[in-house]
Parts: sequence; C-alpha cells; structure tokens
Amino acid sequence: RSTTTASAMLIGRAQLPKLGSIAPASIRASSWRSGRSTDSSLSARNTGAWRRHGISARAAGTKRPLNLFTTVGRNRSLFRRWLIFAGALMPGGKLPRADTELVILRVSHRTGAEYEATHHRGIGRRAGLTEEEIEAVMEDDLSSGPWSERRRLLLTAVDELHDERTISEETFVGLRPELSDEDFVELCMLAGHYSMVAGLINSLGIQLDEHR
Repeated sequence: RSTTTASAMLIGRAQLPKLGSIAPASIRASSWRSGRSTDSSLSARNTGAWRRHGISARAAGTKRPLNLFTTVGRNRSLFRRWLIFAGALMPGGKLPRADTELVILRVSHRTGAEYEATHHRGIGRRAGLTEEEIEAVMEDDLSSGPWSERRRLLLTAVDELHDERTISEETFVGLRPELSDEDFVELCMLAGHYSMVAGLINSLGIQLDEHR
C-alpha cells in the first residue's frame, strides 16, 4: 500500500544498517533535528539499504528516507518493535481507514505536530477524506464541520483523550452503538500512539521531509 507505515512494515525481519552511537550533547544538534545523522552509517552510501528494507522514499513521495524513521532508527531495538505496533494500528487496524486518518489528523492538530499532519493529509485523501473534512479537522471548533454524528463523537473522544486522558461518559455512551469492544481499544491506542509520536517529533525537532 502507498502509505508510510505500510512500507515500513516490510523491515520487521530485516537487518537494519548499523547505527553509530550518539552522544547526549548531540540530541538537539542541527544534524539530529533534521532527522539526519552525521554518522557514516546513515550517510548517502547506506540510503539504498534503508530503501531495500522498506523505508521507501517512493512510497512516501519523498526524496530521501523519512526523517522520522532515520531518527527513531537510532534506537534499533525500539525501531523494529515500534514499526510492528504502528503497523497494527495503521494500516492494519479494524477501524475504517478514513476514520483512522481523521483521528490521526486531529491528534496532529491538538499536539502541533505538523510533520505528522503533512504526511497524513495525503494518506487521508487516498483513504477517502474530502478537502473540506481535512481542513475542518484542523479547526479548534468542531461544531461547524461536515461531520456525521459518528465522526463528531470520534473527534470529540480524541479531544477528551488529549485534554483529560479519558473519554467522557457522554461521549462513550454516544459511541457505544457505533464501536465494538475491539474498536474502543483500537481508538484509545491509536490516539495515544500518535500523541506519543507527536511528542517525539516536537521534542527532537524532526524537520519536514522534502517531497518530490
């Protein structure tokens, strides 16, 4: 599938390029914040290795492997495990793909993670979201958006998880006829996961990828 996570899932059993050690002082250095390393192990001579293992610039529409992946990849053990978990949520989740992308875009708006939003606007379009929906989900006020009752409740749940770390009783009751037990677990994990990724993106200053 033409999604960043779908392409990344392919590397689960693959051998990643060897990463050099990173001194603590370099965490907020310019090379870290660009998502690129000055270590030779992540230099241009190894770009082909990343592509062979599924971090495909072609799938993401970028000129280089994704800055998010080359940054998280500096912790090799967590990187592999994260890709498996992330792929189980997107694109491997049970929620409708358009709903999944609305949740992710709402999280990216509430957390100020433009890197996340930039990628998922395109994925959302391919999942069937309209331009009106993509614009409306990035507004603070959801009341005037083009939302069905189901989607309004889904987005309200995302906001409540962001603000209070819990879904209110009213929202839960409203969603109960729409979501199975499995769906509720996925919704909470999906919002929580992309909030976690947003924190990483913002804290490490991962820069936007250069698209073709």
